[in-house]
Amino acid sequence: MKRILIIIGILFLFDYSVYAQDYTHALGIRGGLFNGFTYKQFISEFDAVELLATSRWRGLNLTALYERHADLKNFTSGIG
Repeated sequence: MKRILIIIGILFLFDYSVYAQDYTHALGIRGGLFNGFTYKQFISEFDAVELLATSRWRGLNLTALYERHADLKNFTSGIG
């Protein structure tokens, strides 16, 4: 536990500026109940494809997601 806290502390020392959708592809690591890797590729300004490879209980789970990035207010303006 102490080692994990030290690693997290070191990661927070590195200050990276991140801007929303200012990238075309990204690679990530997933932790928790399903450990694995993710890869996201933007195919247009608002559309992206994300691939997940996770494992749990000695099995492999592959998932592909199609994502649409937009402001939430665009979807809720007609409600109420």
